[in-house]
Amino acid sequence: MKANMAGTKIMDALKSAFEILSTSDREGRVFLLTDGEVSESVDAVVKSRKANWRVHSFGMGSEFDENLVKSIAKYGRGFCSEVKELADGQLSKAVVRALGFAL
Repeated sequence: MKANMAGTKIMDALKSAFEILSTSDREGRVFLLTDGEVSESVDAVVKSRKANWRVHSFGMGSEFDENLVKSIAKYGRGFCSEVKELADGQLSKAVVRALGFAL
């Protein structure tokens, strides 16, 4: 998968993550980071995940879609982290905290 700097494309990334997870019966965790607006509706994809998978979301910076990040965490039975200030290692702290919760 290649990055597309023209916009935030979450749908294909989620589908790819779920496809990789589908090869195992183990619990799965997806960590989704976004810093932009998303025009795609991803709720249906997140809801389609297996019961033992969780999707955790991170909104970064000042322009991410707050409703989307919260919705992904809600339907993915994960948690949502919002990191509006990227200075002083705030993102690193949020990711470490999230990994701890995911265990």
